[in-house]
Amino acid sequence: ETYPGKVNVFWDGLLSGSVSDLELDGNGDLWVSTELGLDRIRRRQGVVYIDPFTSLEDYLDRELGTLFSTAAISGLPGGPAYRVAVDPSGYRLLAGTAGGALLADIPVDTSSGDILDGVYLYPNPLFPEADSAGLKVGGLPPQGESVVTIFDLAGQPVFKRTGVTGESDIWDGRNRLGEFVSTGPYLVRVEFEGRTAVLTLAVVLGDRNGGEAQ
Repeated sequence: ETYPGKVNVFWDGLLSGSVSDLELDGNGDLWVSTELGLDRIRRRQGVVYIDPFTSLEDYLDRELGTLFSTAAISGLPGGPAYRVAVDPSGYRLLAGTAGGALLADIPVDTSSGDILDGVYLYPNPLFPEADSAGLKVGGLPPQGESVVTIFDLAGQPVFKRTGVTGESDIWDGRNRLGEFVSTGPYLVRVEFEGRTAVLTLAVVLGDRNGGEAQ
């Protein structure tokens, strides 16, 4: 619908029917650039929400107060939004408008599931004497830092690191005394903002061909 057809602030409807570009963010939400700003279309638990964002000038000039709440005012540059894009992480938005450019961080949405569901370890198995880069944790949230603790099967911690991000080298296979741990399975606990994931890691001493590392 175009904005003159939107007669109730609680009804779903785009800010303006003149759409110029579309982009999906890291939460799976659709951003729509329009004649009057930006719309974000979200689906949460089967319900679709449309969040409008526009400038104060356009909000007042087009008398949008009868159609949208003040949530539509978000300090956007005035005029039409022509292009919208997100960076490779999916959580930073860039929009080009007639009034200038907008760069904004998109919060990670955790309402639709556990944010650590996609976390994984690599390489796994880990060959400490051959994998010079060490262990990494993939699938971490793009914003914030995690705590990683490694345990043996007896439940004894052998290593811990704080401030972990997706770019961090986590572990080189040595314990807190600087000695290589034994070959075998280990448990890796990843903690992020009160959430916890526990993964299994195999550690193998020697090279990948079964011999001793040189």
